[in-house]
Amino acid sequence: MIFTDRNMEENRKYTYGKKDKLKLRKLIGEIFESGSSISSYPFRVFYKKTKLETDVIAQVGVSVSKRNFKHAVDRNRIKRLMREGYRLEKYNLLDNIKEEVAVMVIYTQRKELDQKLIQEKTKKMLIKLAAELNKE
Repeated sequence: MIFTDRNMEENRKYTYGKKDKLKLRKLIGEIFESGSSISSYPFRVFYKKTKLETDVIAQVGVSVSKRNFKHAVDRNRIKRLMREGYRLEKYNLLDNIKEEVAVMVIYTQRKELDQKLIQEKTKKMLIKLAAELNKE
C-alpha cells in the first residue's frame, strides 16, 4: 500500500488532551530555571528536553501575562486560541523531533490577535522550535 500525504493526515488525531498538557509545577519550574528559550513573535517559548511521565513526545503549556491583559476573560480567550493553534499545528513539531520535550509558550503581545493570525504564528513558532531542538 502506498501512503500519500492524504492517508497520513487521515490517521492523525488533532487533539490536545490531558496527556499533551504541561501541568506539573515542578517541571514548569525546571523549564524556567534550566531550560532554553526562543522568541517567535508574538510568543516567547521556553523548553527543556526531559523524560516525561506520559507516553507523549511533547507536553505544552500556555500562559498570558496579567500585566498585559488585566481581565481574566481576555487572558482566557487568548489561551484558548493558543491551545487551538497548537492542536491544529502540533504535527509541525511532533514529526520533526526525536526526544521528549516540555514546552511553555508565553504570549508577549500587548493586544489580542485574531485566531487565524495566532494559528499562522503558532505554525512558524513550532517549526522554529523543532529546528532549534534538532540543532542541539
